[in-house]
Amino acid sequence: MEPVTAITTGLAVAKGATSLFKEIKDLFAMGNPEEALGAINQAEEKVSDLLGTLITVQESVLSIQEENRQLKENLSQKDAWEERLLKYKMVETEGKGIVYQHLDTPFYYACPVCIENKYEIHPLQDQKVFTGVYLCPACNAKYNLKPKTTSPGGRKMVSSGLKRG
Repeated sequence: MEPVTAITTGLAVAKGATSLFKEIKDLFAMGNPEEALGAINQAEEKVSDLLGTLITVQESVLSIQEENRQLKENLSQKDAWEERLLKYKMVETEGKGIVYQHLDTPFYYACPVCIENKYEIHPLQDQKVFTGVYLCPACNAKYNLKPKTTSPGGRKMVSSGLKRG
């Protein structure tokens, strides 16, 4: 039962109980204790109904308070996340990778998949390969952040001196 409906029902029950108590008072004043006893039983039922309604209202209020607490917590987390994201901007790197760049020191790139889908920030790790690939440690996504070089480390390939048989 919705709180407003429960409160309206509770008020109607309370009005009914109040009129019954007035009737009981009048019956006693007129000297009709038997009829007063019947009215007392009806009044007890109304008070019992009122207590049930009040319990329902209390449960509804507690549920709404919990929902409100959860919404405030979610809003606070969202605000904190948005504040944290202000320190990043999406950029295209020299290797044509599209990633988030941290704007303060230390300088690093962050995984856009984790930021956008998981609401997590993971610095990309340089794989130190000639292809310029960086790897996200959380989701294993690969990004070309540096331009490819002709060989590992950008050096000319030197023969190791081993002969093939």
